[in-house]
Amino acid sequence: MRWSGASAQLTQSTLLGPTSGLSLKETQEVVSRLVSGTINWYEMEWRKCAADPEYFIRTYIWIESERDPRGREPFGLWDYQEKALDAYLGNRFVVILKARQLGFTTLAMAYALWQC
Repeated sequence: MRWSGASAQLTQSTLLGPTSGLSLKETQEVVSRLVSGTINWYEMEWRKCAADPEYFIRTYIWIESERDPRGREPFGLWDYQEKALDAYLGNRFVVILKARQLGFTTLAMAYALWQC
């Protein structure tokens, strides 16, 4: 698949936005490779997941659900889980005083999977 013009701008702003963790030079290189056809969707997706744990968790982590007929739903992060994720990213050790059934164990497992 080849990208050009407006698609390249869309790609640069959405796939490699300010939270991607890439420098401007790296972003320009990736977009250039995307436009020229030397980079594929899988590599772009891998780069997005590697750069942003929140994107990885929201996109690829599913939890059990009785509301969904398939028995699963995407793991949507609540505000307190986003703060915990920021704490995981910013600190080597994190201690959380919490109640049950808040999803912190699932979040910790998803974060550990992202680090692999």
